[in-house]
Amino acid sequence: MKLQFPFSHPKYTKYKLALIPICILLFIAGVFWMNWKLEERLKLFPAIKTEFDINGKVMEILLERGNAEITLENGARYTVTFARNYLYNPYDIGEFLMKGDLFIKHPNSDTIKIVRNEEIYLFVLSKELNR
Repeated sequence: MKLQFPFSHPKYTKYKLALIPICILLFIAGVFWMNWKLEERLKLFPAIKTEFDINGKVMEILLERGNAEITLENGARYTVTFARNYLYNPYDIGEFLMKGDLFIKHPNSDTIKIVRNEEIYLFVLSKELNR
């Protein structure tokens, strides 16, 4: 007895071949949609740049694709893209931040200070410290 799978008959070959471009188009559409959603998030939570002057208490933290989207007490919103300091556990700033932390970043500086329980923790934008 020969086992036959559904759609294994040769008359279905043209349908199977038609599925290839449909799958490719769906994949491309998915990539464009994900990039569009990321751009929309960056409008709400702009990525922190060296020229920003930030000083406020962290009220909300959302981890999104490895980035930390923070909302401060004054309503300002930012995305912290990458900063690590291996002296701390966790070493990634997105996982390190807690609600209630004081977030300080002076203009024209890439250093971020996190004040928690009267202790100061340092991170540098786009850098790994103490590796």
